[in-house]
Amino acid sequence: AERLLEAMAKEELFGSDRAAALWTSHERDWQAFEQRHRSQASESTTGAGANPDAGEGDSEQVVGYDDIPWPPVTEDLLSAMAAMELSNRNGEGSQTLLASEATAKEAYVAHRRAFRKAQLRWHPDKFMHRFGKCTRESDTAAILAKLQELGRAINDAWSTINRTGAE
Repeated sequence: AERLLEAMAKEELFGSDRAAALWTSHERDWQAFEQRHRSQASESTTGAGANPDAGEGDSEQVVGYDDIPWPPVTEDLLSAMAAMELSNRNGEGSQTLLASEATAKEAYVAHRRAFRKAQLRWHPDKFMHRFGKCTRESDTAAILAKLQELGRAINDAWSTINRTGAE
């Protein structure tokens, strides 16, 4: 366990403050995307556009591949998310702490939270359950392929973090 905490503190596994800034920007885009989806979902339940591909007036409800705010990086995805979480959390206190200055335990907890958040957001089944009814039919295959790529990257990153900590 001690080795895992030491490995988490290394910058190559943890991520950088630049990665945290990139991910923070992405997070704002993601929140806007979710907000649009929530309002579209409530409109569709009231009868406004039951079939999102039906007509031009309903085109706002269609989510295409390019409409999705994909992560800014696939490599080191969890590290970037963890760096963002630590930067944001530490920025809320009286003293701003750079993500690269986090303790090993803080880094481990941030990575664990990042893994869970990434799985909830980018797992193909979970994503399609939330947004599948709105996706453009012609983009569904590309969206699923990207989600599978992200899922592999997330799982590989978590495996690498755990493997490095066990060595």
